[in-house]
Amino acid sequence: MSLLPALPRINLHEQLWNTVSTQRQFELLFAYLEKMINPIDASMQYATSHILATKGKTSLKNLQHQLNLTERTFECRFEQYVGISPRLFSNIAQFQAAIRMPDSGRFSKLSDIANGYADQSHFIRWFKKFTGLTPLEHCRNHSILKTGIC
Repeated sequence: MSLLPALPRINLHEQLWNTVSTQRQFELLFAYLEKMINPIDASMQYATSHILATKGKTSLKNLQHQLNLTERTFECRFEQYVGISPRLFSNIAQFQAAIRMPDSGRFSKLSDIANGYADQSHFIRWFKKFTGLTPLEHCRNHSILKTGIC
């Protein structure tokens, strides 16, 4: 939460706190991010769409080259457009894809969900950064991930 800028009249922290479903919490978070996106800049709209479509696994350097922007210009325009850095947005997209895997039923252990990360410990660090809990703590506290990984 501390990584995201505040929007006027939107108390995301309170909404997330009052929601018990983790899936609903992620929906609120991504709806919040969508409200932050300014639809005027077509190149940044392309960048955000591309990052989401590739589930955060795109090269930001290649993306900035596609848009014919310097690294600094790309980062500044992206932050102005979205409100967070392209790297953080990419990490959020990657985490979103991983956290939605339990719904697909295509996993049997935590390492299956952590597939897009360098290794399982990297996924656990990001999971804890975004949720405040390790995946195991999350399973125990919320029982939303299937018991196959807990």
